[in-house]
Amino acid sequence: MKLTANIREFNAGLEKYRAAIKKKAEDIAKDTSLGLHSRIVALTPVDTGYARLGWRIEPNITGWVPPEGQDKYPVPETPSEIPTSTTYWIYNNVTYICSLEHGRSDRAPNGMVGLALTGVGQVLAEAARKNGWNR
Repeated sequence: MKLTANIREFNAGLEKYRAAIKKKAEDIAKDTSLGLHSRIVALTPVDTGYARLGWRIEPNITGWVPPEGQDKYPVPETPSEIPTSTTYWIYNNVTYICSLEHGRSDRAPNGMVGLALTGVGQVLAEAARKNGWNR
């Protein structure tokens, strides 16, 4: 009888630990994705602002495209507005974004995404530290 109670307590403790680790992983994934998104947006060259406006971050791709003629970058989504997930898509549906990534602009001859990805380790480390992962 005592053994059964101890196993139940042990299993309950494991479940709490699993939930805490899952939450921490989701928080780190979200903060890493938001950090990478911010770097990509900042590296995107601005002529009309349309390409920069096109960057989105979501757990699911919605196919959003900036309205024609809109050239102001909207207030960025806050982390509380982005649903929690362990997978995020950072995308841009502006038709000429690939040519910008491949150096079409003198303002970003090395592109944006590839350049931002070179710092993903640093972004991940910052997100882990922010969320209490100090190893």
